Amino acid sequence: MTKNIFRYIAIIIAVIGIIGWYISRDIPSPDTSDLVLNMPEIAPENNAYTYFMSATNSFYWPTNSVIVLKHLDGKPVDLDTISEIIATNGTMLTLINQGIECQRCITPEITGFDTPLPYIGCWLNMGMVLAAKTQEDRLAGRYVDATDTCITLLKFGDLIQQDAQAIIQGLVGCTVLEFGLAQARELTRSPNITINNLDRLAVALDNLSSVDHCFINVFKCEYKVDSNTIDELDTRKLSVDNFCIKYPFSSILSEKDIPRYFFQPNKTKLTFANIHRQAINNVTLYYSEMNQDYIEDTIWSGNISKIELTLKPNVVGKLLYAMLLPAHEEILERKCRMECSIEATRLLIAIHIYETNTGELPQTLNDLVPDYIQAVPIDPYDGKPFRYNLENGIFYSVGRDCKDSGGSSIFPIRYKGRPFSTTCWKTEDFVFGIQERIEPIVVSAPSEEKRIR
Repeated sequence: MTKNIFRYIAIIIAVIGIIGWYISRDIPSPDTSDLVLNMPEIAPENNAYTYFMSATNSFYWPTNSVIVLKHLDGKPVDLDTISEIIATNGTMLTLINQGIECQRCITPEITGFDTPLPYIGCWLNMGMVLAAKTQEDRLAGRYVDATDTCITLLKFGDLIQQDAQAIIQGLVGCTVLEFGLAQARELTRSPNITINNLDRLAVALDNLSSVDHCFINVFKCEYKVDSNTIDELDTRKLSVDNFCIKYPFSSILSEKDIPRYFFQPNKTKLTFANIHRQAINNVTLYYSEMNQDYIEDTIWSGNISKIELTLKPNVVGKLLYAMLLPAHEEILERKCRMECSIEATRLLIAIHIYETNTGELPQTLNDLVPDYIQAVPIDPYDGKPFRYNLENGIFYSVGRDCKDSGGSSIFPIRYKGRPFSTTCWKTEDFVFGIQERIEPIVVSAPSEEKRIR
């Protein structure tokens, strides 16, 4: 009997050992050649980055910088101060104009989450000054100068986002580009702007690079950063202490070598690779078609206990998923918003050129085809053509809820007081006025009491 007991215990231990070995083993290094980000090598004199960085060295940004944003938002400010900011940045404007003559803006390689990006905030502020100059020239009736600066601003933002590596770089590029698009729409609505200037804006929009390319790039770069972080953690160049991880048995993970049960680098890399592949697949889809569940399926439930989490294999990998993965849904929505803004600006210019030539607004958007646009733009949110309401003087996208609310510019009261540049993207539909910009309507009433514009 005793021998049988020992035999059974030995069998159980062996089985547990085999199971433990099986679940703790890592996989071979995954093939991620499809996620390699290839950046061209460009001589400094042909790289817009050279001139943009020189521009940052001469850039003047006031301590009361909120005045610029208020000015762009249409709030009353001291216009002499705005003029002084613009005039002081003459050298910066000259250098940006030199930079936009280049075809690419290739920034230094980003290899880790701690790679410094000191130029990002400065470029964003430089974009605001360009927008302020465009607005100043437009309000003064200097439409040729305003168009020139607006085109510079469009190219500046486009070059930043075109070869963006980090997500923050891509988002800053898109924001600067949106400054230019907003100014282009205001220029287009100006009653005295000539067709020649409208044509110049239309050409500048046609020359913008693909927004898809930008977001595919940043997801590839995110994988590179994640993969490098995994390698540094595995080789102990980084420690779990760098991530401020606190949970039961964490001292085990502070040892020289992390046991493979707790950390399986190649499995972790494969998971990250598949997540970023899914994000890249989403980039080319309409928002309504995107699969948004792939990250939730990877990260553990929020109800799991710390002890239970620690007992699961590859706990470090799971923690890395939670800490390193960006908010993909918000990033992908931002991509759709950028496409929406570009297409809406193209459409607005076409409508105004049509009106100038015919003396009236088109009855339908199809009236613009093919003389003014090749086809009615497609809403990147639901894949259907932009909606048009001649009676109300608007056209619109259905926005992130992918529901046609009839051109509603209502937005939640919690966004009250925020700048127009952000609140106009919080409304039920993304509405573009043909003759004037549509201000969001703040309501807190139930949906059946909505005011529809």
